Amino acid sequence: MYPRPHARGSTPLFLLSQSIKSRDDSRLSRPGGPRHLLGVVVIRATAERSCRVKHMGKIHAELVREFYMGEDDAVLVAANREGIEELETAVRSAVKSSESGILRTGQQTHLFLVEHGAAIEFRNDQVVWRFSIMRMEDLADKMEAMRMNPGPFHQYFDILAPVTTLVISRDEYPDRLA
Repeated sequence: MYPRPHARGSTPLFLLSQSIKSRDDSRLSRPGGPRHLLGVVVIRATAERSCRVKHMGKIHAELVREFYMGEDDAVLVAANREGIEELETAVRSAVKSSESGILRTGQQTHLFLVEHGAAIEFRNDQVVWRFSIMRMEDLADKMEAMRMNPGPFHQYFDILAPVTTLVISRDEYPDRLA
């Protein structure tokens, strides 16, 4: 009734997952259930775990004129969930080293420098973040909250230059990430 477990790699994964999806897996918890069913489930779990693909983070930073309420300029950092996670990791790395962190994305390189103040500088394909340790810790904590939130999300930060508002957004501006 149930297919026998095969040596790893001898059965195509799509066939294995199709045969398992069509079965009632509740028999697994019943004592004395068929042993070969357990083998199939273990193979499925191993196969699915090994086939997971980590999505690439997408991050784009830019100075946007008349962004905030159509009046104030802002620095917008748009990212997907993975991009927020990568930003958070780079910021925490800078805090841990008390010096700097670096993140290379598709078209921009983000350099996080631990310095007094709160400013972002754009240089060709480089974005230089100059923040105090306290500001970077706050930034990382808020990015963690953004990453954990199930839907689109954004946070506002006060900065000193080039404008007074930094907006970090997750999954709200997909057109800017293309």
